[in-house]
Amino acid sequence: MATVRTPAFDLNDWVQNRAREVDAALDLFLPKATAKPATIHKAMRYSLFAGGKRMRPALLLAAAEACGGTIGPALPLACAVECIHTYSLIHDDLPAMDNDDFRRGRPTNHKVHGEALAILDAHQINAGVTVFVSIKTDKHSLNWLEKFHTAVA
Repeated sequence: MATVRTPAFDLNDWVQNRAREVDAALDLFLPKATAKPATIHKAMRYSLFAGGKRMRPALLLAAAEACGGTIGPALPLACAVECIHTYSLIHDDLPAMDNDDFRRGRPTNHKVHGEALAILDAHQINAGVTVFVSIKTDKHSLNWLEKFHTAVA
């Protein structure tokens, strides 16, 4: 009897593909770096596109697929998760917190754009969570948004 072999699952390839999809969605949904106020939008993009594996949004997309869903409708929520993560990293790097000079081999947001702009930038990214979740306005997404805002309040 002939054995049918299925190709091995390549986790690294899968994560890289999901990271590209999340990056493309972030690029689509976020204001361009030149949009006014360009100073804040440039700083937002500096941190959101600083590299990284995008593991958190990839796990959200994997959960959507595991539950029989597809990636498309889950992408706004994956972007929201990445925004929360990036927001927390910017705050963590601030002088009043860990005072880190580098993140992922690059100067931190506050080292490049100044502390005040880094704080504004982080809060603008956090506000983006609401935008991403509102793109997908089903009952479950709105419930998630309510729980998120309750948790951070």
